[in-house]
Amino acid sequence: MATAINNLEELIRFRGRITDSIENLENNLKKTEVAMEAVHEGWNDEMFQQFEQKFSEDKELIPPLCKALAQFNDEDLEALQRIMEEYFGVPMQRPS
Repeated sequence: MATAINNLEELIRFRGRITDSIENLENNLKKTEVAMEAVHEGWNDEMFQQFEQKFSEDKELIPPLCKALAQFNDEDLEALQRIMEEYFGVPMQRPS
């Protein structure tokens, strides 16, 4: 991000990486949930119950994180991008 402060193209790439990271987090959470179901079929002792409980608690942290990242990207960084594009005289570009 430090290099994006004065570099419009880097800011746009950074915004794209944030979007990709959000999608990856959400997709990996879904894959992990499916894997947990598969593991549950073959391993359902007390240790698994503890592991499953901890996973259930931890996975609840991911949606708010994704929401906060998306909001930061769509509000704060987009506003910064608009300011930079206006300053440099270029049209609004979407993150790639």
